[in-house]
Amino acid sequence: VGVNSLRADFTGGVVKINSVDVPGCTTAPCVVKRGTNATVTINFTPSIQEKDITNQVYGIIAGQKVPFPLSENDACKLGAKCPMPANEMETEKVTIQILKIYPPITLIAEWELFDAEGTEQG
Repeated sequence: VGVNSLRADFTGGVVKINSVDVPGCTTAPCVVKRGTNATVTINFTPSIQEKDITNQVYGIIAGQKVPFPLSENDACKLGAKCPMPANEMETEKVTIQILKIYPPITLIAEWELFDAEGTEQG
């Protein structure tokens, strides 16, 4: 499975994604083996105090957003300090299971952050 982008896009909301790091991957595409876990470190900064942020990851396959299941999606349980103070960078480490049943394809991973009310923030 190849992840074809390490871009950190900020599309609005009150959380700025500063960086996304996949260990061992410095250029796209990142190759992750089926049957393993990929750990992704995300640095982000909320512009207002946030009590909680949740993660959702999608693979873009044939132009469609397909959700990747996460064993944990709560930033507070993944290393971020909660409540999250405004304008202070937070770091979370998210583990994604790359199941053996996934087909051997290259895709773009899209990461979204949501506030406690379910509004997309980054």
